[in-house]
Amino acid sequence: MEKRNSFIFEDDLSLQELKKRIDVSEKIFLFLDYDGTLARIRKTPISASLSKSKIMLLKKISNNKKIVLTLISGRTAEDLISVSEINFLENINVAGTHGSQLLIRNKYHPIKQDSICTSINSIKKEIENLLAAHPCFIIEDKS
Repeated sequence: MEKRNSFIFEDDLSLQELKKRIDVSEKIFLFLDYDGTLARIRKTPISASLSKSKIMLLKKISNNKKIVLTLISGRTAEDLISVSEINFLENINVAGTHGSQLLIRNKYHPIKQDSICTSINSIKKEIENLLAAHPCFIIEDKS
């Protein structure tokens, strides 16, 4: 049976300990959230782009054969790719719409949708009605 060295980053985990664990790992699966983590939250979601230095850092990480890099977002995969300006998808994975849309090594892996979409649309309409008096909120329909 394959031995796995996994951990959850905790506040008291020192940087030295983290480096040691990375050094002894054969494969590292790194999942990074886009909005609010890699990119700052913006008033309009389309404005949440990455700086050139962050794109270069992600490219460097994705070229490391030891690391499997996945970006996670509530956005669609297409929107995330467009806004982030990432163009090296052969080395980076994307989990769009909170994981319901997977792009792995530049190939889509569809997840079957079911009747839950009807429930989501109903809830969305209720929320829109509740927020009608508060135009500062934006509800994005990500299909």
